[in-house]
Amino acid sequence: MAGRLQDKVAIVTGGARGIGGATARELAVEGAKVVVADLLEDEAAGTVQAIKDAGGDGLYVKTDVTKEGDCRALARAAVDQFGRLDIVVTCAGILQGAYVALPAEVGATRHSRARHLPWEHRHGPQARERGRRRPRRRTGCTAGAGSRVAGGT
Repeated sequence: MAGRLQDKVAIVTGGARGIGGATARELAVEGAKVVVADLLEDEAAGTVQAIKDAGGDGLYVKTDVTKEGDCRALARAAVDQFGRLDIVVTCAGILQGAYVALPAEVGATRHSRARHLPWEHRHGPQARERGRRRPRRRTGCTAGAGSRVAGGT
């Protein structure tokens, strides 16, 4: 499969079905190698098989996106299997653990999504003290899409 995303590697959370499944299949049509991350093993395996049947390359990694260790393992699996990571699409429909607690000085509501925060707050309030710096601009992207309620069909 050749397309605009030839040789790119994408992770799609919630990629077993629905918006995530459709996104995973479309990324593959455009040439990306797709890592499907989900807790629904049978449905995710079906998405990966559909990608492979259409001539694409895919991998399933069982992932609970509310657990940091699972997310780290997911990224590691993508790089180990395909040698890089270019795109992350978050479609996992979750209600618990999807939001972060914020310090009052941020001025955000209690349930603000982490991606809408200043860089320093996404990486911890002591990010600068730990020597962590804002990364240099590289190619790649993240995108979020999903319904407000998990478990729907």
